[in-house]
Amino acid sequence: MNCIKEHLTYDRVNVNGKIVESTLVHGLRNTRLITARNQDTGIPDPDSTSGRTGNWLGAMSYMAILDQIGTCYKHKAKAQGINLPTNSIEKALFYFSDLEDDSRKALYALRCAFLHDLSLLNLDDMRKGKPPRQKYVHHFLVYDHPTEGTIELPANEWQGVIADRTNDNGTKVNLEWFGNLVEDVYKKLLSLEEDNLLELLLEEAQFKARYFISYPAQ
Repeated sequence: MNCIKEHLTYDRVNVNGKIVESTLVHGLRNTRLITARNQDTGIPDPDSTSGRTGNWLGAMSYMAILDQIGTCYKHKAKAQGINLPTNSIEKALFYFSDLEDDSRKALYALRCAFLHDLSLLNLDDMRKGKPPRQKYVHHFLVYDHPTEGTIELPANEWQGVIADRTNDNGTKVNLEWFGNLVEDVYKKLLSLEEDNLLELLLEEAQFKARYFISYPAQ
């Protein structure tokens, strides 16, 4: 089994008395558990008694999964260009989803807001000495719904003035849809690996050291 296929599918393999797991698969299964999804398929399970599809911690975990994917992989057949994103979240969405550029930037902004300090505002003010980039300035309205809504950008961009926040200039994100989006990205990786269209961006030794774990079998 090649290292890419191992990373995408390695789940609790016994190797010489140790359990070896891909952190991607391990993380997916944990995330599915707290977002009321089937642990094997990622499909929302209405009968689940653990978690719920739109909880914030689940969304944050899906964001970390996207970060890993964008760090590790690119699509061999996807056109390259000068507008290739520089951060791993946007790279993953650029290569493995159909989202437009502004939506990719908005989801990266939500990731920064959530993971940096559990906020729903991203003012893009953490780059010392540099002006904010308007496409990353958002205040977010997040919710959870199985069918209604995806990501909705405001017609008039919020300019970062706290007192000027309204529902009309907020960026709306359905967190259940976001989970579905990341699950679709994962399915796309499996398909591309089968077609030999997935390229690893890291040296294999570093890749295995960062994204596989092992521990004694019980």
